[in-house]
Amino acid sequence: MNLIFRMLWVVIRSFVTPKPADMTQIHRLRLKVFPNDLDTNFHVNNGRYLTLLDLGRLDLLLRAGLFFPFVRRGWKPVVASVSLRFKRSLKIFETFEIQTRLVSWDKTWLYFEQKMLVENKLACHILIKGVILGPKGKIPSEVLIKMAKIKSSAEELPEHFSKWLESEELWRRTELRQA
Repeated sequence: MNLIFRMLWVVIRSFVTPKPADMTQIHRLRLKVFPNDLDTNFHVNNGRYLTLLDLGRLDLLLRAGLFFPFVRRGWKPVVASVSLRFKRSLKIFETFEIQTRLVSWDKTWLYFEQKMLVENKLACHILIKGVILGPKGKIPSEVLIKMAKIKSSAEELPEHFSKWLESEELWRRTELRQA
């Protein structure tokens, strides 16, 4: 099954599944591993994990009622940075669950966490730093938070997230010195 068909399935499914109360809650999307997801080791290809996880974030935006307003405004959710940790392989025809949630945000950035699980066992864990881009640049996070009707304020990032972002900043400064 091609990824475009999976994406269409996620879009269609969003019309019949309940809308989430809050993007900061865990949202679940169940999928199956197909032959075209595999690499030469006959498990899911490293790059395919990222593409499948994109579907989890698309599902979250759709179910939060944000995807179509974004499209009308010419806004695009963009991933700026990720940290992905593999725990176990996904094998052909296994059913897996993608769990997605908005962990926190600041003035510009949105911080998401996603997990892939097979039979409640962790297959991979990803931390994501993203932004919404509009025709004139970055859309402030508070605009998304209001659109999503999130009533809570941004939570402090968990330590593992903060440490990763500190590492990102160090890497960015090193790149600037080398440029």
